[in-house]
This record gives sequence, structure tokens and C-alpha cells, in this order.
Amino acid sequence: VSLFFVYFKIPSPMFVVNATYLISYSTIFLVLMSLGVALSKLKIFSFKESLIFSCVRVIIGPLVGFGFVKAFNLAGVEAGVMFIQTSMPSAVLTYLIAEMYSSKKIATMIASTVVLSTFMSFITIPLVVFFALNISVKTMKAIFYNLLAWAILPFMDTIAKYLSSDLSFFQITWARYFFTVFFTLPFMFFFFRKNLTWTTQPKLQIFRGLTL
Repeated sequence: VSLFFVYFKIPSPMFVVNATYLISYSTIFLVLMSLGVALSKLKIFSFKESLIFSCVRVIIGPLVGFGFVKAFNLAGVEAGVMFIQTSMPSAVLTYLIAEMYSSKKIATMIASTVVLSTFMSFITIPLVVFFALNISVKTMKAIFYNLLAWAILPFMDTIAKYLSSDLSFFQITWARYFFTVFFTLPFMFFFFRKNLTWTTQPKLQIFRGLTL
């Protein structure tokens, strides 16, 4: 369907565009949540071999992507997407497939690679983004902090999974939001006091808080 619209240059209806954006944003959260749950089950069994495979994934991968960019004369967004996508860590999906169709030894090796390459990507991906998009240092810091904030979600889900074996769901949820407010509010009042404003739709915000 997408190829049909692109080939004949037919503008997409606005409701389709908005729905697609909303679905894509929810997909990001679901992927991060599944990553956190998966990381809580995975362990590093062979550090040396996992380190070699992880380095191949997060270091050789961008070099391969750079080769494709040069070979096909890509530029702009296309080059940036190719470069960044080849810099991603090993996907959890590879472990799930290996667990179903491969031996336990291979599955554990892939699990170790997924864990280690994910941690290494917290350092390599911001560097790749910096060189791929040719951005300023200030923008680079903003991207790095944004990636760091998103990276917290898998770890929060992992911690919640471990706590769920001893604590109830309501206790974990209460503690999560209570301490978020407890540590965030003083920080906001200290650094961003001039930018704080009261909402014009308090009922909507209260309903949003209850649905969380």
C-alpha cells in the first residue's frame, strides 16, 4: 500500500498520518519494555566471545553501513538512516529465534551478545549519530541525554520484574511514581523554575495521571 502511494505520489490522508505516528510512538515504548523484560532473563555466559561478537556488531556494523553509503552514493536522510541502522545492537528477536530452533549453547551465546552489545551501544550510537548527522556539540548533548533517558526504561522494567517476586504490583507502581515526583520536582524547581507553568486543562491531566 505504501509503495502504491509513493509511486503515484498520492498524498496520504491526515488521519492516516496521525494514526501512523501514534502507532509508531507506542511501538518504541513496547520495544523498550520487551527489551527490559528480555534483559532480565539474559546473562553473560562467555564474556570473551561475547565481547568479540559485540564489537563486531557495534563497530564493524557502522563500517559496513558506511561502505554501503559510499557504494550507492547515498546522501542526506538516506545515508543517515543506513549508517545509524547498521550501528544498532543485536536484536532480542535473534535470541528468541535461537531459543526455539537452535541448541542451548548457541542460544546462550546469542543471549550474551545481545546483553553486551546493548550496553556497548549506549556509547557507540551517540558517536555514530554525531558523525552521521554532522551536528553541533550542543545538539549532540541533547541527543545523548535523550537516548540516556530512553535507556532507563528497560532497566526500570527489569527492576520491576525482580521486585514483583516479593512485592505486589500496586506497591511497585506507587513507589515508581512517588520517587519520580520526589526527585524530579526539586530538580525542576531549581533549574527550570522560570519555565514552569500551570496547565490549562487540569481535569485532562488528572485523568491522564489516573490512567498511568
